[in-house]
Amino acid sequence: MVGWKRPCSIFNFQHLATGVRYLRESFVCLFVCLNSIEMSLVSYLLYFVVSCKHNTDYAIDTWERLNAKFHRIENMREKISLARQMKRLPSYQYQGVFTLAVILVIGTFNRPTFLAFGLAPVFYWLYRGIGTKHVTLYHFHMRILCLVSCALPLTCLVILTDSLYYGKTTLQTLLDCNLYIGYSFTVTPYNFIKYNMNPNNLAQHGTHPLLTHTLVNLPLLYNVLAVVAFVAVYKILIVAMRKQWNSLPRVQSTQFLMFLSLLTPLFFLSLFPHQEPRFIIPLTLPMVFLFSPNIYAVNWGMQEQADGSYR
Repeated sequence: MVGWKRPCSIFNFQHLATGVRYLRESFVCLFVCLNSIEMSLVSYLLYFVVSCKHNTDYAIDTWERLNAKFHRIENMREKISLARQMKRLPSYQYQGVFTLAVILVIGTFNRPTFLAFGLAPVFYWLYRGIGTKHVTLYHFHMRILCLVSCALPLTCLVILTDSLYYGKTTLQTLLDCNLYIGYSFTVTPYNFIKYNMNPNNLAQHGTHPLLTHTLVNLPLLYNVLAVVAFVAVYKILIVAMRKQWNSLPRVQSTQFLMFLSLLTPLFFLSLFPHQEPRFIIPLTLPMVFLFSPNIYAVNWGMQEQADGSYR
């Protein structure tokens, strides 16, 4: 019996160590999965906002064209036909507000850093059409109100689901209304921020210089694409210093949206002392959209035109 104790203890310890290693690797996979979900949501958010902006521009341009034709012609039958066409144009003022709210709530509860990635796209969704006589600041504020009104019930639903899942509350507690704000609910973004605001917690994972994302993680993830990005940003700074504003992308263009969607989260995430490459994976779509045409043009010997296209 004595001879069997040592091999058995070693065998059990090895299995325990293997189990711990697999468990640790599973957590790593979980973290990467969360970042992949965040990247998917950010990419879909950008696609959704660009689609809404395109529909808004199309509806406004079509309405103005039909309206100008309506006042120019005198035939009553044609006027009635044009009026019907104008009436059939799709509504765009609050298009997709519920979908946008769902994306924001799910993305925020998946990883609160989603707010940094979603800041520019949400602003563009709110701002689309501003500058025309069809969209005013009133519509801008009403869009904010509608978005908040849709997001609040969804947020409460997710908080309730998390609270039930993590055992903070039960169905019986809900039925009895025996709830306490600070104890009965699990608010995942709050716990995330609270944990990461503690320097001691971040020190356990490692602290990095502020420019780690920009100078290390971007080249590590995107290789040549990051080099092209640095060169492009340098050229933009030169153009801005020379005050050649006409050479820069329009503020309401998709290209400018992608620039903001790249620089804004990179700036905010660089403020945190703990910086891992996986944190900036959601920048993939803006990076590819903005800078991959440059690589394509170099490979095929194409020349950049004044409008930013290549021939």
